[in-house]
Amino acid sequence: AAAAAAAAAAAAADGWSIDWDKVEEVASRDKVKAMVINSPMNPLGKMFSKEELQRLIVLAEKHSLLIISDEVYEALNFSTSTHLSTSAVAAEMGRNTDRILSIFSAGKLFSVTGWKTGWTVSSNKQIIDAMQAIHQYIMFTLPTPTQRALAVALDTATTTTTTTTTTTTT
Repeated sequence: AAAAAAAAAAAAADGWSIDWDKVEEVASRDKVKAMVINSPMNPLGKMFSKEELQRLIVLAEKHSLLIISDEVYEALNFSTSTHLSTSAVAAEMGRNTDRILSIFSAGKLFSVTGWKTGWTVSSNKQIIDAMQAIHQYIMFTLPTPTQRALAVALDTATTTTTTTTTTTTT
């Protein structure tokens, strides 16, 4: 978390470019165990480029850091850039994705922030199992209407995306 905070602080002063020397210095500290990436960033909307994500992935691997990729604003894109998932970029690079957790939010995705519903994706079963064990004690219920509404929203979004893609490609 400290490495990403250092990157954000350095970036603010330099047109949102990453101070790689500072990130490397912070990431190399013994106490640093994770890097949080927020892309698109709230509140400024900065999205990391493919090259920036690739470099952060390599840096995290070099220092055995877990990457927590906060991608809850993936659909709120007001620029010409395309959102890139950290896990997808790592997989495309042929890198191990076991140390990447990608976090998403139905509330942000469907503009219903009161739902407070989201999910985490990782190829690391051990981390997901640990998260589930913790989750059972901090979240006792998700109202049935919210679960059903989320299912319909996800099905509709998938159908709409598939239909749009099919229409576009034919």
